[in-house]
Amino acid sequence: MKRVLLLCTVLLWMPFYGQDEAKESQDPELIGQIIITEELYVLCEKLGDTYHIRYSDASLSQATCLQSFTVKEGNREFEKFYRSIVEGHPTVPCRGSKVSLTTGEIWLEFTKSEGIVSVRFLQNMGLQDVSYSPWLTKKEIMNLLGKGPNKTKSNASS
Repeated sequence: MKRVLLLCTVLLWMPFYGQDEAKESQDPELIGQIIITEELYVLCEKLGDTYHIRYSDASLSQATCLQSFTVKEGNREFEKFYRSIVEGHPTVPCRGSKVSLTTGEIWLEFTKSEGIVSVRFLQNMGLQDVSYSPWLTKKEIMNLLGKGPNKTKSNASS
């Protein structure tokens, strides 16, 4: 009788234990974030083998609107994405260098000011609407994507 009671107790608690474990593994890991102002920021989180990049749309001057895209780690997609940003475009300023991802296309726009190359993400939102991320230097991109010495950085203090 004791064995049956123990077995029933274990069987009752098993589904709850599995749910707690699955819930904990679904929390995304913060890879990096760049905070320019309270309304303008970019952050990168990783969940499983997918990087989720969210940014406040800099094309909207009044309301904060969040945009996002994902980059898969498989097929070296993340490394290709990172390399296309860091290696840049041969002609700066550059109006739109397309990066094809499994989840869609992201455009990279490069500019150069006082010798510093900056990049921003562009997404076509349909009907001629385009969203723009804030401008980021290559050093900020490295920090955002977890390749730099600092995992997170804030520009608000500088």
